[in-house]
Amino acid sequence: DSEYRYLTIGATTKATAAGVSATGNPVELPEGATWAVSDSSVISITEDGVVTALANGKADVQMIVDGAVVGSRTIHVVVPDAVYFTQENMNAVYGEPAKLPVAALFEGKPVAIVEADAYFTLSNETAGTTSGFTFTGDEASGIKTVKIYAHAVNNPDATSGSMGINMFRADEAS
Repeated sequence: DSEYRYLTIGATTKATAAGVSATGNPVELPEGATWAVSDSSVISITEDGVVTALANGKADVQMIVDGAVVGSRTIHVVVPDAVYFTQENMNAVYGEPAKLPVAALFEGKPVAIVEADAYFTLSNETAGTTSGFTFTGDEASGIKTVKIYAHAVNNPDATSGSMGINMFRADEAS
């Protein structure tokens, strides 16, 4: 299994495997079990199960034992159709980078994304700056609350999300 079945190019997820007996009980994985992928142009996998999306499409992550596929999971590499925030509001201390709670969907399913998949705009650009998935408020702006909007880089038709950011000085935050 893996945390995500949908990824964007460059995103990663960790594949895990569990042994199951014919009666459905958990068992140890056989000695020599290895990972493989059905299409190495779409995804790659390391020996420890880290899957990386390489190109749009779909491919199977496979568990191989004695040359035979004993289990697989399809991974889809997609362009998200929605980028949004997982909260309605967040607090940020001026001058300190705050991680933005951003997420993405494809046809209603969670997508693992990378920083290059989204960009952000502010209702007042003087309130602060964004870098990757972080926001840093600018105390000199005098702005205490700003609205931030998330956008998908590769899909102009994607649904966008918004969130309020409340900003404080370090001595005001509790």
